[in-house]
Amino acid sequence: MYAELAEPASAAQPIKSDHKNLDRLELTTQNCQSGKVETVSLRYRKEGDNYVIAATTNERGTKPSWFLSLKKEPMVQLKLEGIEFYAQAKTPTGRERLALLPKAQQLVPDILNKIPRDTCIVVMCPMW
Repeated sequence: MYAELAEPASAAQPIKSDHKNLDRLELTTQNCQSGKVETVSLRYRKEGDNYVIAATTNERGTKPSWFLSLKKEPMVQLKLEGIEFYAQAKTPTGRERLALLPKAQQLVPDILNKIPRDTCIVVMCPMW
């Protein structure tokens, strides 16, 4: 998997978002169904040395493919401000999740109106 993730992203996304000027990062995962490498651009918030992102259930009731993939293989590649590095993804629960809700609310403003299973908070822990 590491060799596949080391390939450059095919479609670079801008670092800044047009949505409320939130920062963006590129997340590269290996699709858990097809095995192909996928890169998506996501909004994030910083929490200490880690990066917080949110996975929201779509209208069909499913999570994004990148989220399903990192649940199977939590080692991911991130690109932030032109720097690529590996990170370990984790999905906090309980008190840790509650403590991160304010950060997640900046990413998904209506998060408090959603039932908890519809929005997962994901913490990316860099592996420097």
